[in-house]
Amino acid sequence: MKKISNGKLLKIFIKESDKFCHKSLHSVIIKKIKESNLAAAVVFKGIEGYEFDNIISSSKILRLSEDLPVLIEVMGTSNKILKIIDILEEFNENDIIMILQDVEIIKFRKSKDN
Repeated sequence: MKKISNGKLLKIFIKESDKFCHKSLHSVIIKKIKESNLAAAVVFKGIEGYEFDNIISSSKILRLSEDLPVLIEVMGTSNKILKIIDILEEFNENDIIMILQDVEIIKFRKSKDN
């Protein structure tokens, strides 16, 4: 069974070395997202990139390999995504870039007969 609904996609750009209360920032963010009952979230670790400081972080350079770019993508209803953006303000000791997009969410579910 296929269901299509409107929603939001939030992309959160951080660094692998970012911490919050001595924990990995990406892990803390994922926990907050799960607590907010959003539809889905995933963390991607980049192999190369740069942010505010214009310093390239790359898996090719050993001394920078522990500070690779991290992308968290989360989707859900507009209301829930906007609430998670407000929650992310508490992590303002870290550099965070976010992109918010309108999306159509397509879900495929097994039929109840199977």
